[in-house]
Amino acid sequence: MKKYTSATLNMILALGVVCILAGILFFVRVAMSVNMNIEAWSIVLCVSGAVVFYLSLVALRHVALFFTGLYSCVSGAFFMVVTSSFVEAGLKEFWPVVVVLAGICIIFRGIAKDRKFKI
Repeated sequence: MKKYTSATLNMILALGVVCILAGILFFVRVAMSVNMNIEAWSIVLCVSGAVVFYLSLVALRHVALFFTGLYSCVSGAFFMVVTSSFVEAGLKEFWPVVVVLAGICIIFRGIAKDRKFKI
């Protein structure tokens, strides 16, 4: 199996984060073309979360930043979908999903920290 250098792996990770952000911004563009209203704070939350997530994996290597970045990015994308009226129900009906997303992000934080599931 071929071993990749640290720079190559960082480049692949950066490309993956950029592709995720491009998909989210593509959703914003499509939503704007069909007259859906998207809140600017959800876009800022998603982009800043992606930057913190990338930095936590590459430079800072702190699990609290890993959770914060991942949760910010995921919840920003979720709030973007809910506030764009893509879904008929409002934020009042979907608040439990935010708690479930936090739990899933904590699971991924634990996997990133210990490299295994830990009970």
